[in-house]
Amino acid sequence: MKKLAILFISVLMAQYSFAEAVVSGTASVVDANTGFDLPLAVSGANSPSSEAKEAEKESVSINAQMEIVATVKHEEDAQLPYTIDVSYPQITGENLSTQAKEFNRLVNEMVSKSVQQFKNYVKADMPHMQTLPESVKHNGFNINYDIDVVKPVNHILISLRLSIEGMQAGRAHPYHTHQVLNFDLNKGKVLTLKDLFKSRANYLSVFAKYASKELNDKLQDKWMINDGTAPLAKNYQLWNLEDDGILITFEEYQVAPYAAGPQEVEVPYSLLKNLVAPDAPIAVCAKAATGCTVEN
Repeated sequence: MKKLAILFISVLMAQYSFAEAVVSGTASVVDANTGFDLPLAVSGANSPSSEAKEAEKESVSINAQMEIVATVKHEEDAQLPYTIDVSYPQITGENLSTQAKEFNRLVNEMVSKSVQQFKNYVKADMPHMQTLPESVKHNGFNINYDIDVVKPVNHILISLRLSIEGMQAGRAHPYHTHQVLNFDLNKGKVLTLKDLFKSRANYLSVFAKYASKELNDKLQDKWMINDGTAPLAKNYQLWNLEDDGILITFEEYQVAPYAAGPQEVEVPYSLLKNLVAPDAPIAVCAKAATGCTVEN
């Protein structure tokens, strides 16, 4: 996974690009997978960003038959007005398995719901927007992602984190959220934390103790850490499988003020090896000194 500090800087820069952008209408079609409008043609100021174009070139190998590629889409509406740029992963290859198709469907659903929620926000905010100067009557929405393919013995695990940014007209700064999907490609199953640990394992306490120490060592403003890292399921909904451990993402305002950005802590498998269920897909990762084999 990319470090959130880099991501936070990039999205703050995006905030100013939204404010300066001049939005104009384009002919559009509705994408059958995501359900949101796509331009028939874009160029110049209406074309996707250079970062989006770069993301479109990237791919992650699953095996000889399948790979993960970035789908990049752009949409504009001159009436509301808004600009939307999304990049999200899809599995490609000949004769895709039912499990691979299910992964694609789940990701499409996540993206489509997030885009529609943003549009709903913009529509609901129209009365306020009409009172603003023309120079700031713009709304922007971005989705980008990090993804790992973890391959312990007899398993292919895909761990996705969507990074979402929305900038609404007249606001002081954009909002940022994340969504995760941890998917067992062999079984076509979405993984939960309970799938990884023994039935009575107190893994949340291990997460909390480790995360609290790491963040207290890192952050200057510490007053939000205790509540944000408490061993409660709601604090550890954003997790991803990596080669060496489980990455926890803390949203902005959860453990630190907005200015510090979202935070992340990787809990090493070595701390969890006695808690992981013997039949869990990451059991071999927890036992091995080298963790899992990861391709990214």
